Amino acid sequence: MAARIGWLLLLIGGCGYAADGNDFYPARTGMRLTYVATSSLSVTDSLRWELSFQKSTEVPPDAAQITVRVSAGRLDPTGRPLTREERYVADQRGMYTLDPDVADAGYGPRPLLPAPDRLGSVDTVWSYKGFRWRPMALGLFNMLGPPGVPAATEGHYHVLAVAPLTTQAGTFKGAVQVAGVEAFDAPIDADHSLRMLLRCRRWYVRGVGLVREQFEFLDYPGLGLTTTELVAYTGVAELPTAPQHVAEAAGQKSG
Repeated sequence: MAARIGWLLLLIGGCGYAADGNDFYPARTGMRLTYVATSSLSVTDSLRWELSFQKSTEVPPDAAQITVRVSAGRLDPTGRPLTREERYVADQRGMYTLDPDVADAGYGPRPLLPAPDRLGSVDTVWSYKGFRWRPMALGLFNMLGPPGVPAATEGHYHVLAVAPLTTQAGTFKGAVQVAGVEAFDAPIDADHSLRMLLRCRRWYVRGVGLVREQFEFLDYPGLGLTTTELVAYTGVAELPTAPQHVAEAAGQKSG
């Protein structure tokens, strides 16, 4: 099994999906990624959390359902730990979030993240309509909602560049920068939610996953810029980006 799966997680030279996720969203035994989120509104407030692999299950014919655990170092407004389990499905088309309203792990038809070769190529564009886990950084604003429920989300995304990126966790040679606009429902109290628009940038590294995220609220500019960054990781390692994708990025930058 291990030999067949290899380094998948969104994988170079392969199809980029299997029971350990895909090259740009790994899911491996022993994997731990630690993130810290900060807001431009405050120089002292921050939110720290850890993402760890829980389990994976093969889904015939050629997909896998993976579960990761996200655990933050603070309590939500009700006094409960900010902890949740996120479930995804990876297949040859990309990475999907499971629909909580569909029995038998329903997912699709559009991937949350496209297949690795598409995500790693400059000028790839895609749209998404389905369910997405709200960014953990929304915990800074008490907007995460129920811990076990992803939010109905619509988004449009564009790969801008593949280039080196330095984070608190180190320097990565080929970070894929994705720009997007997405709308989702954010809870404002126990009985009401508000449709929010985010302008976001996310950076993904092949073999590691998300290494940086920035977003701002289009309807509420006074909330400033929120930044999430990878600060430590273990159990994963950067994979080289395909040479043609680096060349495309360099050509765009010089042009």
